[in-house]
Amino acid sequence: MTRSTPKITTRSTAGQVQQAMHYSNIQWRRFLIITTEEAVGLDRKTSWRDVPAQQQQSLMNDVKDRLEQEQMIQSNDNLEKAIQWRMPQVFKAQKAKNMGGPTKFGAVPPGDAGARASVNLGVDGSKQSADVTSAPTVQEMFDPIRNT
Repeated sequence: MTRSTPKITTRSTAGQVQQAMHYSNIQWRRFLIITTEEAVGLDRKTSWRDVPAQQQQSLMNDVKDRLEQEQMIQSNDNLEKAIQWRMPQVFKAQKAKNMGGPTKFGAVPPGDAGARASVNLGVDGSKQSADVTSAPTVQEMFDPIRNT
């Protein structure tokens, strides 16, 4: 019994889209990077559906051209579906980044950390330093065996 290639829908997982596109992990990362880079010039729309059809088509053509240059073109139908699947994610990530909120995995986007004050607390809870210009640091938890 052979497994069929999954169809790309708006509810597809990243793994399903990657499989449908027949992309290796390296190609998949390039696809994600290219779609993100191409979305930068979209007049700061708040969502993919707010982008006029002409601009959506232009972005799709630009993504296709770049993928072609990297010899990553697959079936045209799947590619358009993959771009339609990807773009709402790009907009959500951009919106989170612009609002200074957490991005994937709760990480604070680089460049936003300086806007927040961080206070590093010692083991006893006393303030050791207050740093408003650099990113918060992660301190190791106290290890009673090592006394650190």
